[in-house]
Amino acid sequence: AAPEAFRKALTWVWETEESFTPQYLKDEISGMGVGMCDSLRTAGCNATEWTQTIAQLNMLPELIRMACTAYGAWGKATATGNGLIQMRALDFGGGPFANYTIAAVYRDAEQTADSNAF
Repeated sequence: AAPEAFRKALTWVWETEESFTPQYLKDEISGMGVGMCDSLRTAGCNATEWTQTIAQLNMLPELIRMACTAYGAWGKATATGNGLIQMRALDFGGGPFANYTIAAVYRDAEQTADSNAF
């Protein structure tokens, strides 16, 4: 019963949000659904069902009201001094996924002028 209720909830969110979703994103989701069947080459693969599932799964953040934290560093702020790094973390808000949240900060053992410590 729980998986079906979850799917219905995700469907409701998608139906509520779909009119605010740009067409190019809908096309991308549809392309993923078609691509799944093209890649799987399985008899009976239903691209429409895959498209619906992908659209629904993309509504998970809206359903549980989560957001994301993003961080980027480049140049001297990276360990190599010339790279680019990016990090994304899901912030789950107050729902059941919020348990055991931790913030970790890592710093060089020896601070130097190039450490960019905050």
